[in-house]
Order: sequence, then structure tokens, then C-alpha cells
Amino acid sequence: MVGSPGVLLQTAEQSLLHHAKRDDCQWALQLSDALLSLSNEKCLPTDEENDNATKITKEETVKAVEIGINALQCLASYMTSANGRNYYLTSAYELMNREKSLSIFGNKQDREWVSKVVPLEQLFQMLPVRFKADKMQSFNASLCFHFIDIKEFYLLIVRDGVVEVCLLFFFFHFFYLDMFLSNEKYDDTNSDILQKRCIDFANCVSELTSEAFRSLIAADAITGALMYSTGQVKIIKGSVFDFSSFRGYFQAHIPYKLAKNQCLSQICICFSFNSVFVYLLCFWFFLILGLIVVGFLTVYIFQRDCRLEISLHNSISFYASVTIFTSKVKYKRLTVSIAFERKYEEKKKPHPKIKNIFLKWKI
Repeated sequence: MVGSPGVLLQTAEQSLLHHAKRDDCQWALQLSDALLSLSNEKCLPTDEENDNATKITKEETVKAVEIGINALQCLASYMTSANGRNYYLTSAYELMNREKSLSIFGNKQDREWVSKVVPLEQLFQMLPVRFKADKMQSFNASLCFHFIDIKEFYLLIVRDGVVEVCLLFFFFHFFYLDMFLSNEKYDDTNSDILQKRCIDFANCVSELTSEAFRSLIAADAITGALMYSTGQVKIIKGSVFDFSSFRGYFQAHIPYKLAKNQCLSQICICFSFNSVFVYLLCFWFFLILGLIVVGFLTVYIFQRDCRLEISLHNSISFYASVTIFTSKVKYKRLTVSIAFERKYEEKKKPHPKIKNIFLKWKI
């Protein structure tokens, strides 16, 4: 359907006014989205005829917002699911406060604050939801980021309008193990091998530090170009144009101010784990703490002696397998055992006492 914004508005109004089924509301919503996306575009037309054909006034934008709100409320009335109804009503509420929401993207200071506080993995997880899928439906590419300071590899795979974010430290070991590392042992899997496989697989490979990536996200186009020229970002495979153009794949407006306010309201404390061994250590800490609680409850409630033991084998455990790749040590068996016994005193209820706690490591 081709026409001026006025024709689109008229068609959307007719579909919404004389809707006999749910598809009419959906069609009105799609037309209003097309008009709103047209009002957000900042492209320059080539001639005066195209200028008159694609120009949308402020009144037409307000009318498109009203049609979108009514269409979302109409779709909500057809929903029998509470989740679906809540989704449409929430979308209508966000569209109702569209002008206020446009101010949440913040300034450069907000972008720098969020880029420094939010963990690196979460920054990558923000990219798929900001991807311009409607404009790049048939675009296929893969970009690899090698962070030399934390020795991690992140891979962005763009395939048919869908973006996949993969942490290559896990991704290569568990998913592409047979494809890429079939002829090599686990103990020989180091950063050089991952970099070699990443170069073979990705279309564009860059080498930079995590701080440089955070600065690149918050920087403008000119500052980003200076980072390439000063050597803060090195291109191992591909060209600078291929790497710099990936910023155009995603929407530039990210609600940094919302993220900042959310972090401040929740007193967000972000930890940067550079090693999987920290995850393993935290896992065992909470596991031992849970066993202690279970032991105390067993003695108090069931009035019985309790001995709890848990064993971790590298053949069935994800955490032990990750430790192999991190510390280059293969654990054959790791056992944690906690024993409890009751201690009786005169005219008092029995209370538990930790008899012994020991860690047994066999390498």
C-alpha cells in the first residue's frame, strides 16, 4: 500500500472505526507504527516531490499516536490471556507517554555512567533488542570482539534479522566443540586457539580492551573514529568500515537514563567476574551454607543425627568442567562433607553442633 501520510491515516481510521475482527485493529496498529517510524526518520529526500510525499506534520503524528493507542486497546479487548492483555495495555500506556519517554535517552554523561557501571555481558545483551530488524531482514554477518584485558571473546551473529550474542569462552567449548576443536585437547585450548577459530569463523574480528569498548558505546561518531586512528581498537580481520558500520545496525537511542535511575533506586552493585573460578567458589560457598542449614533443621525438627555428603564429578558437572578450562587443572573428584550430631544438656532442648567440616580434593 503506497500513499501519503494522510492516506495512511485515513485508512487506519477506517479500519479502526469499522473493525469487525481482530485483524482490522492489527492493520490499524501497523499503519500507525509506519507513520510514527516515518516521523522519527532523519533522512534527506532527493527531490521536492519525495519531500511532499513523505513529509508528516505534527498534527498527523499526534493523530497517529491516538490511532495506535486505540488499536492497542482494541487488541487488548480480544485477548483472553492476562499476559497478552497486560502487554497491549502496557504498550498503549507507553505510547500515551511517548513524548516523555523520548527524554529518557539522556545525554552523554548518562551514557558514560551506564557504560561504566553495567557489566560487559549485560551491555551485549542490550544489543539484540535494539537491532533494526525491519531494515536488515536479509542481512547476515558475524562480528567477534576479543577483549585482551579480561581474555574473553564475544561473538555477534546476525542472521535473517535475528541477533545472537555468544560468550565464546563457553560457546566454543560446549556448542561448537565438535566443529572447531575436534582435533585438540581441552588442556590445549587457550586464547590463541580461540582467536584463531574466531578469525576463521567471523567476518570481522576486533581486538580491544573492555574499557575501550565501554568508551566506544558512549562516544559519538567522531570520537569513535579517533579510537580507530589511535590504535585503541585494532582490526584483526575485515576493515575499519565493516567494524564501524555495526553501530548502524542498532538503534542509537538506548534508555540510559532509565537504566541509571533503576541502578540508583535498586542500589545496583555490579561485580565483574573475570574468571569462572569465582563462580565456582561462590557455588561451593552457598552449597556448604545450604547443607549447614539443612543439618540444623534436621536436628531441631526431626531430632535425629544427620550426615550430609555431596560429591562433584567432572564427568557430570558443569562447574567442574568449566574449572578445567580456567585453571588448567582437571579435578577427578571433589567432595564436601558436613557431619552433625546432637548434644544433650540437662533440661534443655537438644541443639546441633557441627562435628566436622572437611574438603577433600583429589587431583
